[in-house]
Amino acid sequence: MEPQKSLIQENNYKELEFEHAILVIVQWAILDSFLKERESILELFNKTGLTKEDLVDIFLAYKSNLKYGKIPEDVHHRLIQLYCLSSGHVQDCLHKMRLSSRSNLCEQINLTSNRFSISPKEFTDIITIMSDEGYCILPFSLSEQECDQIINYSHEFNYSCLLDNGEQVVRKMKNDMFDFEKDVVLARAFEEDIENMNMINQIIYDPVILGIVSILLGSKALLRHCSYWFTYPGKKTTKHQSEAAQLFHYDLDEFKWLKLFIFMDDVTDENGPHVYIPATHKPGNKPFDLLKFGYSRLPDNLVSQFHKKETWKKLTCKKGTMVLANTQCWHKGTPLTNGRRCVLVPEYSITTFSKVFL
Repeated sequence: MEPQKSLIQENNYKELEFEHAILVIVQWAILDSFLKERESILELFNKTGLTKEDLVDIFLAYKSNLKYGKIPEDVHHRLIQLYCLSSGHVQDCLHKMRLSSRSNLCEQINLTSNRFSISPKEFTDIITIMSDEGYCILPFSLSEQECDQIINYSHEFNYSCLLDNGEQVVRKMKNDMFDFEKDVVLARAFEEDIENMNMINQIIYDPVILGIVSILLGSKALLRHCSYWFTYPGKKTTKHQSEAAQLFHYDLDEFKWLKLFIFMDDVTDENGPHVYIPATHKPGNKPFDLLKFGYSRLPDNLVSQFHKKETWKKLTCKKGTMVLANTQCWHKGTPLTNGRRCVLVPEYSITTFSKVFL
């Protein structure tokens, strides 16, 4: 059901009543069954301090995203504030509102492809574990040969590198491997280089992977972007740990999204295993005493006051292991003491909504 165009013109949006703005958004989301949730939506938005201007701004931002693929930066920052105020309930609500009909969702399911194969039970187990914990080690993986092929090809990539001295530089690995690694803490490949490798595209668009992600997102999965990086031992300063994602944080890339961590190296206690806190992706499962710090990176001693260390999980795994992750969970990398860690990370959602204007 399309809203009346006269209701969404920027020059009169401030005149919309609060409840009317909610109704317009829900109607425009084309999810009639969600209208029965209108009262709970109103209660939630009132509790989080969302104003009628905020609601209509978000609505207009969504329209802008459909046309341009991005939203205004100030609205992006407001959405972050709302996440912290509601412990994720606002984003969860908005994601549900924009879901299209699920009538053909099962058509997205594929149990076999040219590369991977899973049983119906394995598929069900993945969905259950992801819903409960937010992370799941997939029952299939890349071979060592496939990992080596990707790494060898990636020597041609350009990388944005964080150095030990805090400087940011661009380097190409193939020019001088020793010079590349000797003072690098983190090296992120240019996305256009990643996209040019056919084998990577075959993996990240694999029908089995897309089917799993589509069911979890509630609609057909789209690739938002893909990352590929190397991490090396470096100075263990708070600044470097933060920039290398080695302090606890959560991601807010979209209303709802999933990342697939594909580890190109064996991951041991020495080369920086990924750590996460299960079930903290669920709305309401992050304490407000931590969310009051905003979209920040937090040290272990602070996080452990609210999430006992016994509940934290560490991902040590073999080369080629694939881990599906909802990175709304508290998570971090750990400092490397030896070797390196190389990871390929495609990210999926149902739109590219929440990218900001440059």
